[in-house]
Amino acid sequence: MKNKQEITIRKNTLSLKTNKLQLCTLVSLLLAGCGNGNLSQDDIDLPDVADPDVTAEASIGLEAQGQNSSSGTDALSTPSGLSIADALQSTPSLGAAVADTATTEEAAVVVAPAPVTAPEPAPAPEPTVQPDVENATEVVAQTEPEPVIEPEPVEVIEPVVEPEPVIEPEPVVEPEPVIEPETVVEPEPETEAALPVVTLPRDLPPVECLQFPTQTRQFGDIGVDDWRNWVSPHRLRFAVENEFLAYGNLAGEDSLRVQMVPSSKGSPRVVAAAEIPSRTSYRVSQSIFLEPGFDWGRKQQGGKIGFGFGGGSAPTGGLLQTDGFTVRFMWRGNGDGTAHMAVYSYASDRSQNLPFGDDHPLVGFDVPIGEWFDLALEVTVNSDIDKADGSVKAWANGQQLAQVDNIQWQSSGNQPAIQQLLFSAFYGGGSIDWAPNNTTYMRFTDVCWAPVVDGLSSLDPAIGSDAIFDQHVPPQNDDAPPPLANRDSLRAQIADLLLEGDLLLPTDNGQVDWAFNLGLTSLNDALDHNFWIDNNTLAD
Repeated sequence: MKNKQEITIRKNTLSLKTNKLQLCTLVSLLLAGCGNGNLSQDDIDLPDVADPDVTAEASIGLEAQGQNSSSGTDALSTPSGLSIADALQSTPSLGAAVADTATTEEAAVVVAPAPVTAPEPAPAPEPTVQPDVENATEVVAQTEPEPVIEPEPVEVIEPVVEPEPVIEPEPVVEPEPVIEPETVVEPEPETEAALPVVTLPRDLPPVECLQFPTQTRQFGDIGVDDWRNWVSPHRLRFAVENEFLAYGNLAGEDSLRVQMVPSSKGSPRVVAAAEIPSRTSYRVSQSIFLEPGFDWGRKQQGGKIGFGFGGGSAPTGGLLQTDGFTVRFMWRGNGDGTAHMAVYSYASDRSQNLPFGDDHPLVGFDVPIGEWFDLALEVTVNSDIDKADGSVKAWANGQQLAQVDNIQWQSSGNQPAIQQLLFSAFYGGGSIDWAPNNTTYMRFTDVCWAPVVDGLSSLDPAIGSDAIFDQHVPPQNDDAPPPLANRDSLRAQIADLLLEGDLLLPTDNGQVDWAFNLGLTSLNDALDHNFWIDNNTLAD
C-alpha cells in the first residue's frame, strides 16, 4: 500500500516538473524573438537540468501524457511577432501547462528558481532505485543471493578433513609397545628378589692372587724370598728348585716361566707350598701356556702342572697317609701325540693305583700347545673323618668337565680342612722314562683363589682366569712376616732347614716320610711371625 502511494506522489511531481520544462521552453523562445519563424532543436536554449533524475522523470512524464518529441516541436513553432498570450492560445498544451503551473506557484518567480533544484537532490538517490520499483526489487534480489556465494567458503569444511590426519596418530599401536615393556618391568621385580642371591658373593671372602713381579727376572735370579712376596700375606711353607724359574712377558702376558730339564726322575721338582686360612672348600684358577716344542714325555707320558690344594699331612710321592690329602692337576699323554688333563688326587680312600694318586679326567679337553688355556679346581673336604661326603670339580676354559662326589679325603687326624696352596711343575714319575725328550718350558699367570661358602664363591671359573685376576684388588700386607733379608738370622736358618728337609722327600719308606713330614710341619710352625719380635728374637 505504501508503495502505491509513493508512486502516485512521484507521478504528480513528475507532471509538475514537465509543465515547468515546457513553460521554460516557451519563455526562452519568446525572449529569443523567434526571428525566422523556424526554430530547430539546436536553437532551443533549454534550461540546465543537471540532475539526470529530473530529465529521466521528465521523459517519463511526457510518455505518460502520450506526447512525443514531434508534437513538442510543433508547439514550439510559432510565427514571428506573436504575443505571449497569442502564443499560449495558439498552443493549447502550453497554455494548460502555464495554467497548471500558476495554480501551484507564481509563474514569474517559479521559473527562475526551477533550475535551482538544490533541495531536490534529497530524493535524488530514490529515483535511481524507485522509478522502477519492481526492477529495483529484482536487483536487490539478485544482489542478495550473491552473498550466498560467500558461504562457498563453507568449503572451509575441507580443513575439517585436516583433523583426519590427527586420526593417523591414533595408531594406538604406539602405546601398545609401551605396554609391552610394562610387562617386562613386572618380571624385573622377580629378578630383584633373586638379586640377593647374586650379590651374596660380595659378602664372601675376597679373591686373592699371586703378586708376581713387574720386572723381568732370569733363571737363577728367583729365590725363596720372591715366593714369600708372591704369597704374602700368607706364610710360605717351602719352595724348591727355584733356579728353574724366571719371570717375564710373553705375548703381552707377564708370567712365571718354568724350565723343565730331562733328569733321572723325569725333571727337577719345581714345587712350593703356602699356608692359607683353614677352610672346608676352596677354588683356584690359573692360565697356563705350554711353549712350542713341549712334548708329553718318553715312555711314560705325564707330569704335574699348576696349582692345587692340600690339607693335614698333605701326602705326595706315594705316601699312604690318611691324616691328610693333596689335589693337583696332571697331564697324561695319549700315546698319539696328544694329551688330556686329569685331577690327580691323594685321598685316604683312593684305590686306582696305590700307593699313588687317582686320576679324574677332564673329559673332552685336549691339552693345547702354543696357546693359553684356563684350568680351575674346586675341592670340598668331607665333613668329618668318618664320612665320605667330600667332592672335587674341575673346569677347562670356563667349562666344567669333571666332578667326583662321595670322597673321603681324610679319615684320621684332625678335622678335615684345606690349609695349603700347592704348586707343582715337573715330569714324572720317578724314572727317566718320564723325562722329556728335550728341555721344555711352560708358563703361568692370573693365579687366584678364594673360599667357597655354601656352594658360593667370589671366584667364578666361568668368566675365565684373566677376568678373575682383573677383578682382584691386591691384599694389604700389614700382617706379612718380616722379610728374611739377612740369610744369617736365626729365623732364616730355620726356613732353609725346612726347604732342605723337603728336598729329601719322598724316600722309599713311607713311615720315614710320614715322620719327616711331621718334623717339617713343626719347623714351619716355628716360622710363624707371631712368635718373633724380629728375625733373631723370639717373642715371650
